[in-house]
Amino acid sequence: MKRKSAFMMVSANIAAVVLLFLLVEGIASLAMVAQEFKNARPVAERTHTRHDGDLGWVNIPGVSIKDMYGPGKYLKTNSQGFRNNEEFAAEVPAGKIRIVCSGDSFTLGYGVGNDNTWCSRLGLVDGRIEAVNMGQGGYGADQAFLWYKRDGTKIRHDVHLFAFITSDFIRMSSNSFLGYGKPVLAVENGVLVTKGVPVAKRSDVMVWLKGNLWRLNRLNSVRLAGVLLGKGGGKAEAIPPPARRKTREVVSEMMDELRRLNEKSGSVLALVFLPTKSSDDEATRTWREYLREETKRKGIVYFDLHEEFLKMPYSTADTLFIKERDAKFSYAAGHYTEEGNARVAEILYTRLLGVPDVAKKLRHTVSGR
Repeated sequence: MKRKSAFMMVSANIAAVVLLFLLVEGIASLAMVAQEFKNARPVAERTHTRHDGDLGWVNIPGVSIKDMYGPGKYLKTNSQGFRNNEEFAAEVPAGKIRIVCSGDSFTLGYGVGNDNTWCSRLGLVDGRIEAVNMGQGGYGADQAFLWYKRDGTKIRHDVHLFAFITSDFIRMSSNSFLGYGKPVLAVENGVLVTKGVPVAKRSDVMVWLKGNLWRLNRLNSVRLAGVLLGKGGGKAEAIPPPARRKTREVVSEMMDELRRLNEKSGSVLALVFLPTKSSDDEATRTWREYLREETKRKGIVYFDLHEEFLKMPYSTADTLFIKERDAKFSYAAGHYTEEGNARVAEILYTRLLGVPDVAKKLRHTVSGR
């Protein structure tokens, strides 16, 4: 009888210790996630964009933020909503060659001042270049395409650099990004169509919730539930094969329409695959191969800048990207530093000189239009 009482007492003590451990573990897990919510940095685009029914969001015209990304790193938009200090007339000024740069935050110049984006620096490399910055944070390649089609075609230009990173194709398969709604492109009966427009405006509360709920996955209970439900334990693809095939169909049709739009305006189209810190991952290699073959088949100029970046020593390449400790906003780390933007501009300018039609336009520009 005494043995049984002793066994029950030991068992009760062990159970109490286990329960206490589980309680402490749970509180610690909640505290860590709560701290992440508290320390979450704001999304930069909320300070300079507004809702847009066609695109999801777009720059607010006439914005001027002195120290947007840090001391002296200002952001300014013109009345057309482009990240430029000057306005652009419908026609290209005499003695200039105008280049429109389409893309996401890497083109916008996330983390650097207006004068140090790779698009603006093209004008520093060659004073004859007038660069129009149509980059926008968080855009998928579909949104960059739609913005150019709506607003970029309103002004005459000589070259259109349509830039992207791997994530821009992943974003195309979703109707939202960080809680913000966006349109989706699809191919129906061989025709490119836009779905989900007008894009509904979401409340700030809903945007915040949708943009931050992923942090709950850090809770051990949520992770365990995912494993038990068969949603954890494996490494999922960013885009499942069926969705990736559909995305490629859309990208192919986008290329055709971009080519038609630029041919109509007498502009040279060049697709630009920008490098990131994860330039050598499987998804990027797959998209690089696909785009190389597809642009060759369609006869479209294609600049893959990964080649130059992958050849650089790590110590050199590391200085071209913003580090986490230097990031003022969420998702800023990994974007180009001022040096990184300068390097991209130099590489692009060299590549452009190798395109006969562009070289011809530059020669013609020397003597004026």
